[in-house]
Amino acid sequence: PHQWVQAHRVALADLERIPAGRQHVIRYERLLEEPERELAELCGACSLRWDGAARARLLDAAHRELRPADRRW
Repeated sequence: PHQWVQAHRVALADLERIPAGRQHVIRYERLLEEPERELAELCGACSLRWDGAARARLLDAAHRELRPADRRW
């Protein structure tokens, strides 16, 4: 857990150096709750396609890979 905390401290400190308009933070809990909404927002923020094929691939990956903490291991 110490490594995880330190990695996030570094990442958050680095994030402060990036202009607010160029940041997009995703909370894992929200991604679990609403993967389609979060992924659509992320694609929009990054100017990536969110069309039928891209949407289907991303949602398929999300449903296969995302798990609540109590079901990850």
